[in-house]
Amino acid sequence: SCYDPYGVSTVSVGSDSATISWSTDPSVTTWNYVLGAANFDPLTATPVSVTSSTLVLSGLTPASNYDFYVQSDCGASGVSNWIGPLSFSTGFPAGYGCPHTINLIDSYGDGWNGGSVDVSVNGVVVLAGAACTGSFDAVPFDAATGDIISTSNWNPGSWPGEISWEILDGGGAIIMAGVANVDTSVAGNCPTCSDPSGLVSSNITTSSADISWTAGDTETAWNVEYGITGFTIGNGTLTSTTTTTLNMTSLTDLTSYDVYVQADCGSGQTSSWVGPLTFTTPIANGCNHTLNMFDSYGDGWNGSAVDVIVNGITVLSGATITNGLTANASFSASTGSTIALANWVTGSWTTEVSWNIIDVNGTIIASGVFGELGNATGNCCPIINGTDVLVACDSMTWIDGVTYTSSNNTATYVLTNSNNCDSVVTLDLTINSTTYGTDVLVACDSMTWIDGVTYT
Repeated sequence: SCYDPYGVSTVSVGSDSATISWSTDPSVTTWNYVLGAANFDPLTATPVSVTSSTLVLSGLTPASNYDFYVQSDCGASGVSNWIGPLSFSTGFPAGYGCPHTINLIDSYGDGWNGGSVDVSVNGVVVLAGAACTGSFDAVPFDAATGDIISTSNWNPGSWPGEISWEILDGGGAIIMAGVANVDTSVAGNCPTCSDPSGLVSSNITTSSADISWTAGDTETAWNVEYGITGFTIGNGTLTSTTTTTLNMTSLTDLTSYDVYVQADCGSGQTSSWVGPLTFTTPIANGCNHTLNMFDSYGDGWNGSAVDVIVNGITVLSGATITNGLTANASFSASTGSTIALANWVTGSWTTEVSWNIIDVNGTIIASGVFGELGNATGNCCPIINGTDVLVACDSMTWIDGVTYTSSNNTATYVLTNSNNCDSVVTLDLTINSTTYGTDVLVACDSMTWIDGVTYT
């Protein structure tokens, strides 16, 4: 007799190679194997003899399905049964196609409860037993344009009604979606010009902002279009750049802008427009104002929230107390700007909700309860009071144009600076009156008096 090998398994599988091992009785030192395309008949293949129970197969075709069989060769005692098939698939070579993604979704959020699915590309399983572990998992795999991407081997798990999924192409577009136990196929797609990503804003001032992004591939040129929030692409300000940053200038203060970016790959090839990225420039000559929020019970606003509007632009969105008695949120407003609340969200226990708005000096300029919108005027002028201490003889004309002939500590005058901020000056004036007297002197021949004149 000749003992069969057992425990045949793959140690590793690459795009053009595979390592396979098996176990055997110690008396066996030689084996035969056959390798072929999936589902081939091992009896029609020419066996290859080996003397090691670990075998490295090389020169395989990438992205292909194979079956492997092995038997013990006991010489004069004959051969064992063919053991197999061990089925395996080689992977795609490095750099193949472009990243695609399957999004695995569970509506309840507790995973697929034993559910799973295989994803194949051109019949080769690239994701075996893919499953969602929470409410959402994004699992990448590679495919090229025109490759057939398929779902198969569904295990519906305990709650198949919670399961859904979607497949995204190399540009992030959804090309197929479904639910559990639905096997479908779709063609892969690698855009000839990949979308840029990671669009962000920074260094936002009243009149400028920096925009940056990440290249989608190897492109070196991009188009950027921006305009007032809500504008239609084609009607904004369009500019081109060869760097992944752009400094936007000549912006208007307290204005919301939308920004879109598009890769330009040359030869007329462009990506989709990516965006919008939305940001708001701060108000010019602004200063810190604060929305103070209060909850009389101390357990937060229980879902209530409100926006703060300055000159019609939202500067705080969804301000709330998550827990506790108080919270505050700062925003910028200028002297004379119109401040109001808007878009109240109704939570529970709204009778506990109150608020006020303070200016740069800590002065309350508006206050109210849930649902009230308030109507305040911004103020960036600090409180500046001063005293002008003066001493004069008989009379003095002050900065108010009045001539004072007696002491005064009640008169005031308002000075306005270039920012239209007032300072109140109080007069503290002491008037000393002129006194008269006679200087009685006796001199011999002449005398020079205090007036410098010599009298004879």
